[in-house]
Amino acid sequence: MRIRLIKADDIHQVISIEHESFQHPYPADVVTFLYEKYGDTFLVAEQGGTVLGYIAGITSWKEGHIVSLAVLPSWRNKGIATELVEELCNVFRNHSKRRVKLEVRVNNRAAINLYGKLGFEKQRIVKNYYENGEDAVMMKKRL
Repeated sequence: MRIRLIKADDIHQVISIEHESFQHPYPADVVTFLYEKYGDTFLVAEQGGTVLGYIAGITSWKEGHIVSLAVLPSWRNKGIATELVEELCNVFRNHSKRRVKLEVRVNNRAAINLYGKLGFEKQRIVKNYYENGEDAVMMKKRL
């Protein structure tokens, strides 16, 4: 398995993973927009031409922002998400970002635990963050 920047040929696999992973996935046009606008902070984990997972990030003046992270269900719990987060943090460092933030559903214990193990700290609850009114936990990490 290797982690690399996303390519146009990967978009359909990323969209498929997005749909397998989330009850309310990003529409294809949002994934395409992220690729076109933030392709230098959008990574995939790939093996033999198959995308196993991805992480999409965006940058602002001082920080990186993890927008989405997902791994194929059959490839979860194998360290892929950890490697993707760590590599994107390296990319953000190379872009001179001082910290990285993300939002995660308050009931997504697995993701909160993963990010906590990677040095992210809970900052606050963001009320009604998701389209269904669910709250999010904002987490940040210094780079």
